[in-house]
Amino acid sequence: MPVPTPLTAIERELLLGELERFGADIVGFSLTSSHLPLAIELSQLIRARFPKMRQIWAASNPTMDPEGCLEHADAVCVGEGEEALLEYARTRGAPSIANLWTRDPARAIVRNPMRPMIQDLDSLPSRCSAATRC
Repeated sequence: MPVPTPLTAIERELLLGELERFGADIVGFSLTSSHLPLAIELSQLIRARFPKMRQIWAASNPTMDPEGCLEHADAVCVGEGEEALLEYARTRGAPSIANLWTRDPARAIVRNPMRPMIQDLDSLPSRCSAATRC
């Protein structure tokens, strides 16, 4: 994917409006290194409008630099996220989820262990639906 272009004021307001309309309490970012500046901008924008909304970052950049990403996100997925992100959403952000790094109340980094890699990729849903609850 090419490097993203800067957000327009309309795009910012559309995003914030959708988050508000949806009533989200968690927002997730999937990002590569080329998207880091955009993710930081969006994270700050969302935090300013919705300070209690939890933010979780995942994909290659957070896996490669989890400590750096925790400067902006409440949780970072290291490695595979299919199960970890679902567990994070279901538990409303429990601090002890395998594959996730978070911060404790003193802001120290909590590095949870890695879970085994998914061996049967055919067991994963090919798309989100009401049945898969993604």
